[in-house]
Amino acid sequence: MLGLMWGTTSTAKQMVPRSELEADTQLLVRTTGHLKVLADAKDVIDGFRKGPNAAHPINGEAWRAFWAAAGSRQGGVQLIKVKSHTGQGELDAHVIEPWQQYLNGLADELADMAANSHAVSSHLADFVQATDKGAEIGRASCRERV
Repeated sequence: MLGLMWGTTSTAKQMVPRSELEADTQLLVRTTGHLKVLADAKDVIDGFRKGPNAAHPINGEAWRAFWAAAGSRQGGVQLIKVKSHTGQGELDAHVIEPWQQYLNGLADELADMAANSHAVSSHLADFVQATDKGAEIGRASCRERV
């Protein structure tokens, strides 16, 4: 099964591992039975290998949601590490299977499409950067006075 969804994360800055973890959590919630998930984010694979009882200092609330979803479903969950951004050399060296490369590439394309369709205009991005810069100057000025 190949699924597609996109959106913002609920509480924190959007990052690749966080986005992949959110997608994996939604997959757990919306499916039943044994599940094999291809993942290319090292942080997600490492966090999965740590297990539900380990401390997850980065994206802790997202990991809690993931493990809650994993614990409440019928069937097991297996995460399979897939090397990202591969080419013919990795196929020839058997680093990745053709179907894994295809699906990973497709996931990257879909992520790019989703990001581009929800990107802010360059005018708004410039405004936010200028506002952030002004706020940083203000904070530095306040620290100097203290």
